[in-house]
Amino acid sequence: DRLATFFVALATVMMCLGMAFVLPSVYEPVMSVTGLKYSTLRHLIQDSLNECGVALVFALVVSLLITASQNACKSGEKLRLLNLALEESQKLLAEAQAVAKLGSWSWNRQTEETVWSQEMQKILGVEHKDPSELIFDTIDRVVHPDDHARVRAVANEVSTTGVARPVEFRIIRPDGEERIIYADGTIVMADNGLPTHMLGTVLDVTERRRMQDELERRVEERTAELAESNEQLRREVQVRREAEAEVRASEKRFREMAENFHAAVWVQNAISGELLYTSPACERIWKMPTEEIRAHPEAWLERVHPEDREATRKKFRDARFGDPPVAVNTEYRLLWPDGSIRWISDRSFPIFDEAGQVQRIGGVATDITEQRAAAEALRHSDRLSVIGTLAAGIAHEINNPVGSILLSAQLAQKQMNAPN
Repeated sequence: DRLATFFVALATVMMCLGMAFVLPSVYEPVMSVTGLKYSTLRHLIQDSLNECGVALVFALVVSLLITASQNACKSGEKLRLLNLALEESQKLLAEAQAVAKLGSWSWNRQTEETVWSQEMQKILGVEHKDPSELIFDTIDRVVHPDDHARVRAVANEVSTTGVARPVEFRIIRPDGEERIIYADGTIVMADNGLPTHMLGTVLDVTERRRMQDELERRVEERTAELAESNEQLRREVQVRREAEAEVRASEKRFREMAENFHAAVWVQNAISGELLYTSPACERIWKMPTEEIRAHPEAWLERVHPEDREATRKKFRDARFGDPPVAVNTEYRLLWPDGSIRWISDRSFPIFDEAGQVQRIGGVATDITEQRAAAEALRHSDRLSVIGTLAAGIAHEINNPVGSILLSAQLAQKQMNAPN
């Protein structure tokens, strides 16, 4: 390109010189120096210019031929590289389609030919021998009988409207294997409304659908299991709520009874010893504030008579830590702050959890001072009654022989007073 530019520039300069030679200011100095006539000088210059012009034109033609040859070589190399790149792209496309199990096809309206990819033939299980056969006709031969009407309806719709849409259906290969494919495509329309090209893909979704069906089956099974579990949980929650309601009602009845009961009711944690509940009667019986009793679970022992304190402590420990823990009935005396003594009957018993471990200790304490006084009075009355009965028996035993003695004395007296 640079050489051709140089030759053109040089030819232009020579043409300018030839045109300038007709001017007197140019040829007169040359004539005076050379001594030549104007005609001779003009022919000489024109011949020289003609020869140079021919040489320049020849050189220009040669340079253009050389440039064209170089460009052709470059174009050929580019074409070869493009062909290699195209082959590599086609190879990569074929590999990608094989991995994705995706086949492709195209139809050219001008040539009336249909081109298939290798993966397309592999998916359908048939060879594409007739390029003039339409893709719809080929698929129509392998489609599953149960899906034939639906696929044909879609094909007719596409042919009528010119608008492609995807469709999924089953096919039966010549070897009898059933596969599920997903077909999609597009239609290239000309300005006159007629299709010029049709492009499409065919994707083998058999494994994906089987996995999806298996997943849906498992989801349904899991959903059924969850539904059953939810129903079971609902029933358990309902039972628990009913049990909790029953417990609350039972606790309410227990509190109503315990708080209106003359006996003291208490519940203790078997492990920590914390008093969980004390009825109002506890304060009345032990003459201690409820807060102090709960703050110091063993403070009530300070009210127990010193002579009964250790034995009482031992019995409560047997109820709490015995092996096995057992219910304990005990009576002990309380020494009130005013110095009076009260007798208490206390029954403590272990409360077990579901595992059979002692969870709580319950107890009922009753002030039996009046009962003991009444019993003591009854025992005194019984002693007096026994003494009276004994005295009556003794008198009876004495009266019998005394009566016999008196009768015998009266008879003896009569006999002594008789005349004989």
